[in-house]
Formats: sequence, C-alpha cells, structure tokens
Amino acid sequence: MQVIAYYAPQFEALRGLVVEGGQPVFTACLSRCKKWLSRGGKSAVYFAKTRDERYVVKQLTRSEKQSFLDFAPAYFRQALTLATFVFSLHHTQKRVHWI
Repeated sequence: MQVIAYYAPQFEALRGLVVEGGQPVFTACLSRCKKWLSRGGKSAVYFAKTRDERYVVKQLTRSEKQSFLDFAPAYFRQALTLATFVFSLHHTQKRVHWI
C-alpha cells in the first residue's frame, strides 16, 4: 500500500496546538474507527467515526482533494480561527502484484 501524507508538518503542528494529548491521542483515536452511515449528500463516499466520536474520517472525491490542496496555504494561515478543523489529508492506494 502506498500512502501520501499531504502537508504533514503543517498538520502535525496544528494537531499539537488543538488536539488534547497531541499526536499520540490523535493516532490512537484513528486506530479505532467504525463505518458511519451518514445521511444526505450524493457522493456516496466512505465515512467513518472514531469510536470515541471525536473525529470523522471522510473519503474525498478527486475534486474535493484538489480544492483543498489549492486552498491549503490559506487554510493553515487561518486554521486557528475556525470552528471545525481538518487534521490530516492522505492519499492511499493499494496495489496488487501478481506473481
């Protein structure tokens, strides 16, 4: 599996400022997720919630990912003034190799 972590240093710094317990707590929360059947929306993308319900994981469409990447520098300048935070953006790709 290939994982790309976009803006990793910036997201880590933001999590350090606003996540109680910092990176270890955030990582532990993400390791315990369950699928969430969200209502509304038409994209039919995957959603999950951490078991403690502190965080929501959302699969982004290509256009949503690109929009965020285009907006990211401004996001990090203003993030601490927002009511809702984006704490990480990753791209994962599973590759199957046949032998």
